[in-house]
Amino acid sequence: MAKLACFFMLFSVAISSFLPLFHFVTASDPGPGLLMWKDSLEIKGPLNDSWTSNTLSPRNNCCGWIGISCDLKGDITRIHLSGMGLVGSLVDFPFLQFPSLVSLNLSLNSLGGILPPHLANLTTLTTLDLSRNNFFGQVPSSVGSMNKLLFLDLSRNYFSGVIPPEISTLVNLETLFLHSNNIGGFIPASLGNLSSLSDLDLTNNNLTGSIPDTIGNLKYLRDFDLAVNRLSGPIPTSLGNLSRLICFFPAVNYLSGYIPSELGKLRNLLFLELSYNNLSGPVPQFTNLTYLRRLHLHDNQLSGDISGFSCLNPQVETIDMSNNQLYGELSSRWGQCKNLASLKMSRNRISGKIPTGLVELAQLRQLHLSSNSFEGEIPKQLMMRPYLFDLDLSNNNLSGNIPHDFGMISELRFLRLEKNHLTGSIPKLIGTCWKLVNLTMGNNRLTGSIPPEIGNLNSIRVLSVDHNLLTGEIPLELGNLVSLEILDLSYNGLCGSIPFSFNMMTSLVSIDLSSNRLEGEVPDFPSYLNISLDAFANNKDLCGTFPGISSCKTSTAHAKNKNLLLLILLPVSGATILVLAALVILMIYNRLGKIRIHNLGHEAEVTPANLLSTLNFDGKKLYESIIQSTKGFNSVYCIGTGGTSSVYKAEISTGETVAVKKLNALYESNDVGLKTFAREVHALTEIRHKNIVKLLGFCTHSQHSFLVYEYITRGSLRNLLSTDEEAARFDWQKRVDVITGMANGLCYLHHGCSSPIIHRDISSNNVLLGSNYQSYISDFGMARLLSSTDSSSSSAETYGGTYGYMAPELAYTMKADEKCDVYSFGVVALEVLTGHHPGDLVALLSGPNAPSTVHMTLLKELLDTRLLPPSHKLVPDVICSTKLAFSCVRVMPESRPSMLQVCQEFESYKRMAVLVDFNAVSIGHFYD
Repeated sequence: MAKLACFFMLFSVAISSFLPLFHFVTASDPGPGLLMWKDSLEIKGPLNDSWTSNTLSPRNNCCGWIGISCDLKGDITRIHLSGMGLVGSLVDFPFLQFPSLVSLNLSLNSLGGILPPHLANLTTLTTLDLSRNNFFGQVPSSVGSMNKLLFLDLSRNYFSGVIPPEISTLVNLETLFLHSNNIGGFIPASLGNLSSLSDLDLTNNNLTGSIPDTIGNLKYLRDFDLAVNRLSGPIPTSLGNLSRLICFFPAVNYLSGYIPSELGKLRNLLFLELSYNNLSGPVPQFTNLTYLRRLHLHDNQLSGDISGFSCLNPQVETIDMSNNQLYGELSSRWGQCKNLASLKMSRNRISGKIPTGLVELAQLRQLHLSSNSFEGEIPKQLMMRPYLFDLDLSNNNLSGNIPHDFGMISELRFLRLEKNHLTGSIPKLIGTCWKLVNLTMGNNRLTGSIPPEIGNLNSIRVLSVDHNLLTGEIPLELGNLVSLEILDLSYNGLCGSIPFSFNMMTSLVSIDLSSNRLEGEVPDFPSYLNISLDAFANNKDLCGTFPGISSCKTSTAHAKNKNLLLLILLPVSGATILVLAALVILMIYNRLGKIRIHNLGHEAEVTPANLLSTLNFDGKKLYESIIQSTKGFNSVYCIGTGGTSSVYKAEISTGETVAVKKLNALYESNDVGLKTFAREVHALTEIRHKNIVKLLGFCTHSQHSFLVYEYITRGSLRNLLSTDEEAARFDWQKRVDVITGMANGLCYLHHGCSSPIIHRDISSNNVLLGSNYQSYISDFGMARLLSSTDSSSSSAETYGGTYGYMAPELAYTMKADEKCDVYSFGVVALEVLTGHHPGDLVALLSGPNAPSTVHMTLLKELLDTRLLPPSHKLVPDVICSTKLAFSCVRVMPESRPSMLQVCQEFESYKRMAVLVDFNAVSIGHFYD
């Protein structure tokens, strides 16, 4: 008995000695485990301050941490760390310590690696969101053991392999998102067992095979997305059982066979998108789809008589059946589609007249009936649709006069009437459609003269009236079309001389005046237009200095034209000379007025000469002026805030405006803040470049530490792009110039400084825009001289950047170099082109099979929709910018170009005439 008591005592001592260890691994005390995981990550965000051992309760409880939620017992129930800037993996995540966890959200981070099988230990989980990260490898089959899951989102990663059939055991699952990965293989038929599933998105993968019939068992399914895969075979008739289905989206696949009439049973369907497949047979009537808003069947092999097909329901908004083999006549019942905004039936074999029912569509904005066999006249009432902006009736058999009521279509931008049998004259009222961008009326039988009112179309880019019977002289007013890029007046009976005002059309890239009766002197078109001699062939008697054309004899008519040109140019030239003279005087005045600032406050440090050269007072006065103008850095004058500093707008006593970047009080005595401050001063005192913001001075006063910059009027690129009104004014020329300016600035930092400088934090927030949209790289708080000592460092000190712009290699090297700046530049360039942060696009492009998943996406679909497509003159620049941006965001650093190569590529494109069909350029072209 004594031995037993002794043994019991020893056992108790042993147990008590191991209690701390048991306390560490038990579920109730996960704090230390989470700290270990945090220490394995690179984090730029609030987690570093919140997740510390100092903030743990005596029982290692971490319920007060950011992103952590607990129940009344103190058990963790939710971990939500979406968008927290986490870089690393889940290898050290303490999966065994959360017996009550119901929700884990780590989306929008830079976590990577293979998903560990221990994930399956989270058996109480109902929500798992790991989307928008860098995970790769197979989706673990162990996920199938998490049988309480309701929501599973693994989208926008780099998962490959196949969809594990074990997922079909998650009978409670309501949402399954696996889209935008590299998953291949078949869709498991066992997914039909997910009896609670309402949302299934498998878009943008490499799935093959057919759509399983068993999907028809998912009676709660609402959204079924399969677009951009390699699926083949027929659409299962069993899908007609999905009575709650709202969206069916299997576009861009290889589906074949008939469209099953059973889809007509889906009374709740809103969106049916079957385009870009190999579907054949007739279009079902779909009379029961009373809620359908969008029906896209274009680019298939559909056939049959379309005469019986009409408005599905009064609510339908867009129907596109283009590029099929449909025939018959359009029904007059189309007028019942009261909300129809877009109808596209181009490239079919439809005949008959344009039905009068179409002119009753008050909301109609787009009507494409081109490349069919329509006949008869264009309905006059069609010209009275107030919202119509895109009308394409080209390549038909239409006859009669063009309706003259064009003044009623104030929104009209695209009018294509070419290749018909139209007669009569060009309506003068077409000159009131001042938003017109494209006007093509070639290959008809139009007579009369070209109305001079067309010269009022300031936005027009394409004007083509070739192959008609037009007579008279070319109106002098056409020279007002400064945006015109393509002008085709060939094969008519035009006479007289070519107006000398034509050389005022500075956007012109293509002109054809051949096969007319023109005579007289050919204007001196700018050399960059690259106009061929064929543009003037088969005319009466043209002469001039154009190569291949005989020289002219001086005539009164020519002299009159030249005098007219002189009357226009002389005042402009005189004004230009006056402006240049004023600029020279101003430059001389500034050079004489330069002074050196020696004190920005009582304890101020000073920068080299020429700083604040236009401020004619000493540093002490400047310091006092800044304090006074910002009222002691009152928040009213704050125009931006960052992690360690805030930026204020200060109007100093001379009347000039500067930007003052003040170190926040918390960091004025903090090593991180002081290092950031010192880095920025050190970097910018050595830099002088037109695309880098100028540091005018800095102060380390005992009360305030701040830097003084030139004030950049339009603020950050990010703010501009986020405002629709500002973005609409930010046209393609300005955007290309901004991208080029950024490239030049970074090229100077990397290749033009005595010691290369890496910025480490290029983002749209750190690119500023001047009054004329010139770009300035700013915020050098993370900048670093690239030296041998830096290259050997692997500490977190060399790491920096803004989430969403950081190069992926930072996740495992923790070291930044020039190629990290190149990556960030690529992201910002894509942001300029698309109008928003390209996170999803970059993630998709970065995948190992990116070209196969995105090659069909057209460039024009990616560009900012708040602008019209780029002009023909700017297409090469936009294509070049996009091409270089894609090359800069490649995953492997060694495959990215240097900034010097980027700048050289820009220059080489400017010297090239790139002749492409912009509408056909896809993302795949940039990889091919």
